[in-house]
Amino acid sequence: MSKKRLLDRIEIPKPCFADWERMVGTEQIRFCTECNKHVYNLSGMTRGEAEGLIAAAPKGRLCARLTLRVDGTTVTTDDPPGVQLIWRRASPIANAVVSAMLTMASPGIAGGGQSTTAPASVASIIDRPDARPDTQGAASAFSGTLFDSNEAVISGATLTLINEDTGGIQTATSSNEGSFRFFVLAEGLYTLKAESVGFWAVETNGLNLGKGQEQHLNITLQVKPSLHIMGGVMAIPMLTLRELYAESDRIVVARPGKSVKVKSEGESRLIRTSLMVSSTLKGDGSDSVVNVYHSIYDDQEIPFPRGENLLVFLKHGGTIGALKSAGGYELADFSRAIKKLSTSELGVYLQRINELAQLSHEQRLNQEELVEWLVRCAEDPATRWEGAFDLASSAAGLRASCSQDDSDEDSDPPEELNEEQSDEPTAAVANVEPTPEPQELGDRATFAALLTTDQKQRLMKALLATEDITEGDVQLIELVKDRHDPRLLPFLVSQLHRVEANPPETVDRVVRVVAELLNDRRINALSKSYADAPYDDEEEDKDSGKTTSAAARERSALMRNFLEQVERKMRK
Repeated sequence: MSKKRLLDRIEIPKPCFADWERMVGTEQIRFCTECNKHVYNLSGMTRGEAEGLIAAAPKGRLCARLTLRVDGTTVTTDDPPGVQLIWRRASPIANAVVSAMLTMASPGIAGGGQSTTAPASVASIIDRPDARPDTQGAASAFSGTLFDSNEAVISGATLTLINEDTGGIQTATSSNEGSFRFFVLAEGLYTLKAESVGFWAVETNGLNLGKGQEQHLNITLQVKPSLHIMGGVMAIPMLTLRELYAESDRIVVARPGKSVKVKSEGESRLIRTSLMVSSTLKGDGSDSVVNVYHSIYDDQEIPFPRGENLLVFLKHGGTIGALKSAGGYELADFSRAIKKLSTSELGVYLQRINELAQLSHEQRLNQEELVEWLVRCAEDPATRWEGAFDLASSAAGLRASCSQDDSDEDSDPPEELNEEQSDEPTAAVANVEPTPEPQELGDRATFAALLTTDQKQRLMKALLATEDITEGDVQLIELVKDRHDPRLLPFLVSQLHRVEANPPETVDRVVRVVAELLNDRRINALSKSYADAPYDDEEEDKDSGKTTSAAARERSALMRNFLEQVERKMRK
């Protein structure tokens, strides 16, 4: 499994419509008068600062603004030259999404016209003495350099050269200096296309190459429009234990030691925390103390709880300044890299990690054994989310695939094969896709399909033994809901009654599943009303321990109404 950079896993499912430009503050932090909260511009920070800020934010509850490239990655201030984007203010749509404005340039091209898939992409031929025809019969060639709009070279771009007379195609990749070269070419007309991730492609046709001539082209690619997004709550896809294991260079049980400020930049502080290692589950276990670097903002607390053994997932440093030279680590995930566990919970995690280590060291990964490992994780309340999320995500993908297959069956049938085609042995399997090769530590797409009847029954038994619904239980519910077990609906209704007076966010999806199971128009409408009801951040009442805000009372009333209609439907 490839290691995806932490900041690039952020999602903002519900963008905020407040206007960043009207807020008061710096390019990193501004104050929003509409919600009375600070908003952090993640793209105005270094990658390490932004990741440290999110890691220290409770449950990812952070008002943030970020800029995304066209490939979905997040812009930061420490991006290498040529990667940073130049933004121009566009006509705002409540500043939820702001696109970069591209300006048209006037290309000057000798010997051919330019047809591009986007504005402002320029290919120009440089008239040089060595670009003139050689009457001695030497080979002809095209060479050149790729630039972005800031005149920084673009490496790793793909160039395609097409001979317009013969249809022959050659490809090349731009070097670290942005240069490329096609040589030993026949004279004639050519089309040259240049493309790179995050940029508009540029295609130049009608390039007339003479015998023995070398033409040098400077090509400028323009960045594709991208997005500014702002939101009050960020959805950060969390890594499961299986994924954390693959992401981590080192996994330790350790007690936090001293934390020291390494440097400050504006409101950000780079902190080094020493961990006193008692055991190592993955990676080099020779040193008893490891240093972990993380950034925090303002009055944020250091994310390592003091005085207790923690299970910590680490990766070699590189995104935070001074990490590589210091030989330290950083956290392998935003919110799940530090696990504060009871003694019994820690024992379960250690057992599961040791089992996973054995599976990962096998010469060929056994998918069935990995699925059994996920089932064992899901059966135990301590690791329930770790296994149930992988299995439920796989089941959701399987349902989507089946739904697409059904939709394909409803479409116009394919043309019948003629007799000659039907004799071909490959015709019957022409549309069958090969099974993808499993990734490191498993391919999530295959998990649900490999569950046996016995494993499904074990998962249902584990769910029905639950007293209080947690996020892991919600994943189990999503996994088993398609089995149509008659015990499931009464169980879910009883769970909703337990929290009726003060429903937590955890049960939102339980409400939705109940509505799906009953498939009643009125209940579906009530489910949507409940889902749209607001939460707030009111403090709990000190005497009762329950929130007494208007939003909490509204959700409680909606829950009562929903359950009344559900039970009425169940009695019919």
